[in-house]
Amino acid sequence: MHRTNYEFVIPLTRTELAIRLRCAKDDLTSVRFVYFSRYRSPSTALTQPLQIAYRDAYTDDYRAILKFDSPARFLCYYFELTDQDHRKIYLSEYGFSDGVPEDGFFEYQYTNENDCVRPPDWAKGIVYYQIFPDRFYRSLNQKNRDDYRDWDEKPSLDDYWGGDLPGITERLPWISALGVDCIYLNPIFHAECNHKYATTDYFTIDPDFGTMADFHAFVAKAHSFGIRVVLDGVFNHSSRKFHPFMDFLARREASEYFRWFLPVDRGEGGEILTYEAFADRAHMPKLNTDYRPVRDFVIEVMLFWLREGKIDGWRLDVADEVQLTTWSEVRRAVKAEFPEAILIAETWRDASRYLTQGDKFDTAMNYAFREAARDFFANRRIGAAAFSSRINHMLSSYADVTNQVMFNLLDSHDTPRFLYDAGNDRRRHRLAVGFQMTFVGSPSIFYGDEVGLSGGPDPDCRRGMIWDASRQDQETLVLYKKLIALRKCEPALRFGSFKTVFTQEPGVFVYQRDFGNVSILCAVNNSDAEAAISPPESLRKGILHDLMTGEDIETPSLSSKILIAPMTLRILK
Repeated sequence: MHRTNYEFVIPLTRTELAIRLRCAKDDLTSVRFVYFSRYRSPSTALTQPLQIAYRDAYTDDYRAILKFDSPARFLCYYFELTDQDHRKIYLSEYGFSDGVPEDGFFEYQYTNENDCVRPPDWAKGIVYYQIFPDRFYRSLNQKNRDDYRDWDEKPSLDDYWGGDLPGITERLPWISALGVDCIYLNPIFHAECNHKYATTDYFTIDPDFGTMADFHAFVAKAHSFGIRVVLDGVFNHSSRKFHPFMDFLARREASEYFRWFLPVDRGEGGEILTYEAFADRAHMPKLNTDYRPVRDFVIEVMLFWLREGKIDGWRLDVADEVQLTTWSEVRRAVKAEFPEAILIAETWRDASRYLTQGDKFDTAMNYAFREAARDFFANRRIGAAAFSSRINHMLSSYADVTNQVMFNLLDSHDTPRFLYDAGNDRRRHRLAVGFQMTFVGSPSIFYGDEVGLSGGPDPDCRRGMIWDASRQDQETLVLYKKLIALRKCEPALRFGSFKTVFTQEPGVFVYQRDFGNVSILCAVNNSDAEAAISPPESLRKGILHDLMTGEDIETPSLSSKILIAPMTLRILK
């Protein structure tokens, strides 16, 4: 399959195109991209081989990057395919043929600067740390309430624990020592509810968390540690106490904000009886993001915090319920002034419509990654082959440059803790962390994961951070630090390509990360029995070094085997 759209022809820069073709698994032995200028004869055509980048249970995803001396434009092209019977088949816009096409070529017209899929370079392979502010750390600053729950108490829906911005600032050395590159904060603007997803004032800090001065101090200190800051923007809906909504309720059609919201007419005579709300929750009325003044307001808020708050980007809540064209306008406005700001979409399923055209988001919260890891590591619903298929299918959904910045989470404020999903089996959690930290993309840590914080579905997943060292899981903490340090000193683990080497049921999954002339082999044994694997021929160089244990392993021949203990990850270079 191939079409001349952003899924299959991806401008990376004005002079680089990523080309893709998908076919049934094992259907083809080679794929060649044949191209020439629209204004030249087909006899001047050049060719570029495509290689299999990802393979799931049913499809092969062939890819290549074409580089040009000038902006890519006016390209005519077709594909030369070779099947398992060594027969050549040609694919053009007219479909398949047995002979070289004479017309009906695919055409790529022109590369504009803003068409390029180009996330910020700094975001490639970074480590995020997500904080739910009320539950992270309670400072000694004067508080906004006097009814806080005990810190170690089990969470409830409506109560407060007293975590605040000065508390996060105080604990920045902890986050820095972990090796984190970027903090993602759940909402901090003035809002209803302890989660702050019902915003009443988008331009002020909620007094539960502190003041604007506290926020500036936090950002400045985070930046001094080399840690970037991403805020949570809630623009799909607001709060009942949001001034425009209060005016809408009070004055109805006479309100200047009438079209900011989505009234639902359920009575005779056109009387407004109710309004659309997020998840049908009355305290979170849905904003009409198809209305120009609302779009302008969203852009105003985002630029305000980038300018005045000195933040480094946004995570946009419920991105898939906001009018799609709103995000294109948001991106143009933000990137015009802050080209290095990161834009992260919250969506729980395939995010292609937000990421493939380079005109909306840079990345998305990758819940497909979480679900595959949960099913393989935590509850073992699937075996190694099915896990490999799901991971490769996920990678095949996006351009490689997008995969490098995908927000790969094991859990969040909206899910059970991964440790809880694993039945509180710390070995399964640690093995999943090992995979997360050696996989392509940008791993995210939900505060407390690094010290063994557990918890079931919301609100139980939002427990208070464990600060008592005697109650922290020190083995897991050491593992996080070691794996993050490896990502920083081994470019192949942060920037390298990914490919499955082989699988062995029930739980052996071997994959390779390549960057330049460096290859690293990662072998997961998610089973209760020892496993033995043979390294690929490219890595049979005499000695492999285990980056986790420091052990040197001799691999002189095809018969050489590497042993992997149960519930273990080996990282071999």
